[in-house]
Amino acid sequence: MKFAGRVSWQQQMEREQQWHERLLTSDHPAFGLGPTWAGPRSLGDVHFVGNGVESVGLAHGDPINRSEPLIHVHTTRLPAEQCDDVMAQRSELFPRGSRAVPAPIFEQLPLELDIDDQRAAVFGVSAADGWLARASPRPDVTVYVESHRLALPAFVEQHQVIEITDLVPYLEGRVAMLRRMRG
Repeated sequence: MKFAGRVSWQQQMEREQQWHERLLTSDHPAFGLGPTWAGPRSLGDVHFVGNGVESVGLAHGDPINRSEPLIHVHTTRLPAEQCDDVMAQRSELFPRGSRAVPAPIFEQLPLELDIDDQRAAVFGVSAADGWLARASPRPDVTVYVESHRLALPAFVEQHQVIEITDLVPYLEGRVAMLRRMRG
């Protein structure tokens, strides 16, 4: 949901509304943090392909405040083999265009992530500013969790990733964030 060129605030809000309606009518799953996360929630990147949704990103934290933890949870139906490189590059954990993305990108980590009350193996990679982990809670879903400024062991101990069935608070959070950014 990036905006190309200069658009008026009204045009931007109209586009947001169209994307929100399209997302709400899709049957694409979305995973996010459970009730232990007390901070702000907002809609992150959503990638549409044709009439469907390819991936949904939910943000947890304030993306404007660079001193607080920020957690992105991306859900896709694409297999991990098709997404790992792209997710690592999009994560902003590695400098754009750099060769700093390790190979292999994801290695199995000695811990499990709590997703919908099930333990899922975690494959991950760490960088200076955070980490990116991947788990598959179901055969048809790949979930990526990207963290900035919150260590992986602390995250695993404190938070659960759950399927989000009500996206409205995330949509409202995105609009509120855009208004704050506008000033």
